[in-house]
Amino acid sequence: MSSIYIHIDMADLMITIFHIWTLVVCLSRKINTISDKEFSNGCPVVMPCHCQANVVLQCSSVRLKQLPTFLDFTFIWNELDLSDNLLNTLPPFGLQVVHVKKLDFSANTITIIHEMSLSGVQGLEFLDLSHNYLTYIPSLCSAKLPQLRILHLNYNRWVHTLHIPLLLTPYVILSIHINHKVQSCLI
Repeated sequence: MSSIYIHIDMADLMITIFHIWTLVVCLSRKINTISDKEFSNGCPVVMPCHCQANVVLQCSSVRLKQLPTFLDFTFIWNELDLSDNLLNTLPPFGLQVVHVKKLDFSANTITIIHEMSLSGVQGLEFLDLSHNYLTYIPSLCSAKLPQLRILHLNYNRWVHTLHIPLLLTPYVILSIHINHKVQSCLI
């Protein structure tokens, strides 16, 4: 009686399992892939978003429930518009590769912003979080946003005392008018 011995390299097995898992995740999320033609024009975001004149990354009003997939940014874009979607959470490091001057999250349903949500964003000067369901905002100091100049927090649902730390620079224009139940604002 002869025996058959099968030699399985654990590294190859783990790589195979990882590839199968990645395929399952991609199929379950129905992630759109970007074609070579789309990436060659420098657009660092996949469908349903698109680029406008290599200046604006347009992701508004496409019913996004989570942040889109971002590819490598080769330069700083003028604007990333994620307004008027169904985003309710900004996860930690979700914008890590983003290089943009203006970031618009207005008119979503955002209730949670992790203090590391904006970590890694480079070049950010204008951040719009207005018209959401924020009840508080975490310290954004850990995100290291030295170029941030304008922060819009209008029309949210503040229920706690609003405490907004100095965002690493004394030159930030803070807009928080017409919010629900603002008890006090500590800057």
